[in-house]
Amino acid sequence: MSQGAPIATTANTGLQALGTGGQLAIHAWDQIASYLRRTRGEAHAALFAEPNPDPDRGIVDWYDAQGGEATPIARLPAEQAEAANAELARLVADIQADAARLAASKLPGERFLGELLAQALRVPGAESRLAIGTRPVLVAWGHARADGHAEHALIIGEAARRPGAGRMRIVGPPPAQPPRRDTASWVAAAIASLLLLLLFLLLLLLDPFDWFRAPAPSCVADPRGAALLDEMRHEQDREGMLRAEIARLAREAGERRLACPPPTPEPAAPQRPAEATPPQPSSSADAERAREQGGQSGRVQVILAWDNESDLDLFVSCPDGDIVSYQSRKGCGGGELDIDRNAQAPLRSDAVENIVWPEKAPAGRYGISVEHNGHLQRTPQPSSFRVTVRVEGQPDRSFSGRVAPGTRVPVGSFDVPAR
Repeated sequence: MSQGAPIATTANTGLQALGTGGQLAIHAWDQIASYLRRTRGEAHAALFAEPNPDPDRGIVDWYDAQGGEATPIARLPAEQAEAANAELARLVADIQADAARLAASKLPGERFLGELLAQALRVPGAESRLAIGTRPVLVAWGHARADGHAEHALIIGEAARRPGAGRMRIVGPPPAQPPRRDTASWVAAAIASLLLLLLFLLLLLLDPFDWFRAPAPSCVADPRGAALLDEMRHEQDREGMLRAEIARLAREAGERRLACPPPTPEPAAPQRPAEATPPQPSSSADAERAREQGGQSGRVQVILAWDNESDLDLFVSCPDGDIVSYQSRKGCGGGELDIDRNAQAPLRSDAVENIVWPEKAPAGRYGISVEHNGHLQRTPQPSSFRVTVRVEGQPDRSFSGRVAPGTRVPVGSFDVPAR
């Protein structure tokens, strides 16, 4: 976690954490913040305070990267509250639009992220909407009250609190320490305790009244059993979450298998992943094709070429987890998609896509995958493709493969050395 300054603490009592597919929304904070920071900007990512759950104490501490004094919007002066609510409405509207768009995606991973965003926008009450200055920050997001009532983040006004609802505490200075006893009082207390201990040991040794005689055997519950039961319940809950996650992954795998094209009547050899081959004449021809269609060349260049009017898309995943594609045309320390053919008419049969780092590219391992959209064709067909990788100081590498409509296939990887 990248915790900043603490701004609030909420109790789990009376609250229910929300999630989807076996994953709680607050456990996906890194994924949600990273997505919003990449697609919308820092203001959208900072709307959700960073959670730090403490199951032993039954609380969640909330952090803000920039820090500052956080105050519920409902308690601000009218002019400041109006500005904070306006900014909150703008940010939430953008995130709602992203959630709806992702939920309608054909890709299971994007649909799952859209559901998480929708759950994250739910808060249990008005005191979950804070402001640092006029910048809105949500805490206790992704939670509903245990009585089934959950407010939407855009509802303005103080919500009526019901018995058992979770309580929120704004973090302030630590409580004052109790005064110490003076030395004489401490010594007197220690002597008294020692005398009582000696008296107890004497009675235990002599036992004149048979106080310490062992009673008849009886069935007494071992206090450690309660702790073991609590631990067992915790592990059962964890097992349930893992089973739900396994079921989600199995469902996604089934959907991907159904998306594959039916087998051809003629028997074919098992398809193998694309493998790197020595440089071929077609790689230089594809590079010339990219140059003729306006593509740049640089220290690192990845070229996708195919010979029909299908809409194929090139994806390059970077060492820091960023992805350069038609969805995010720039990123990863200077990478840029400068050609995106057949995304719209007119269509070309000598199609090419080009991702290039004109200057130095970050060192590390890069992954390549190709996706078949085919949205402009009435009857899209599987398409063969070629990928050429050019890294300064290294020989060209070529990959080839075939991709079905509506699917994405891994192609290979390459390394950029540190310089």
